[in-house]
Amino acid sequence: MTTLTFNHLPSGNAFVAKASKLLSLAGFDNVMAYIRREMAVRAAVVELQQLDDRCLADIGITRGEITGVVRGNFKNSA
Repeated sequence: MTTLTFNHLPSGNAFVAKASKLLSLAGFDNVMAYIRREMAVRAAVVELQQLDDRCLADIGITRGEITGVVRGNFKNSA
């Protein structure tokens, strides 16, 4: 029986760069733009989640609002 491994796949940004190049050649620029944006959004969410509640209050958001604020879906009720 054959076991498949994915050790040959590049990791991190090298993988994204290679995938970007291949998909751009195939005409999938919109897909790559979406992937880049999604990676940036996720990184921003993680960074904000690492702040304590006092820091979040200083910038005017609560922990439950982080994703909405980063994605631009936040409606300020004040």
